[in-house]
Amino acid sequence: MTSRHTPYHMLVEAVGQRGCAICSLVEQSTQRYLDMLIHENVNDLEFRAKLRDSGGFCNTHAWWLVTKTHGAALGSSIMFRDILSTLNHRLNSGNGRQGSFKLAGRIKRMLPRHGGQQTELESGCLVCGLRQREESVYLGVFMSHCQESDFLNAYGASSGLCFPHFHAALDRADGARDLSPLIATHASIVDGLLAELDEFQRKTDYRFASEAPGSETDAWQRAIELATGKQGAR
Repeated sequence: MTSRHTPYHMLVEAVGQRGCAICSLVEQSTQRYLDMLIHENVNDLEFRAKLRDSGGFCNTHAWWLVTKTHGAALGSSIMFRDILSTLNHRLNSGNGRQGSFKLAGRIKRMLPRHGGQQTELESGCLVCGLRQREESVYLGVFMSHCQESDFLNAYGASSGLCFPHFHAALDRADGARDLSPLIATHASIVDGLLAELDEFQRKTDYRFASEAPGSETDAWQRAIELATGKQGAR
């Protein structure tokens, strides 16, 4: 049996809660990281240098500072002053006596393009990098234990991984492992949600509108999450 360290127990606990366990764990890790940046690292010179080199945050994680991070105003003002000053310096340093077409191309290569192809002058959103590392850890834990009966039983009683994470987990499998029990378990989870969607749609019919709502009430939201992942976690 594969050793069961802290990430395993965190995954098992998350599997017992609603939604994709890996989405939830990655979201929690991401929020902790942003909290640490705001409250502990914002005055760290090494971190600030990395932040400037990266070009800042992607759109999603920049707005997490506004919508999800408590007490982020001062820290954000410090970080984004650094970011904007750096971007403006890059912009001005590209402004020479070249033709406008060549100048525009040079400037675009010097500015960050988070979420797309990265330039040689940026390493990408620091928070996205953390998210990808955390995803890799928990996907590895999931695949290390997915053939154990107790873990598989717990997974079968869960909401299941979202399809993006489930596909990413399967991509880690080697050809020697029999994953048919895992795949069948995931398919059964999906079948259960499909049945709830059918029930939700049935109760929208005026003939059955007087029936009391059940667990199917938010099935449409859970279907979106299962198909695409938790909002903001990917």
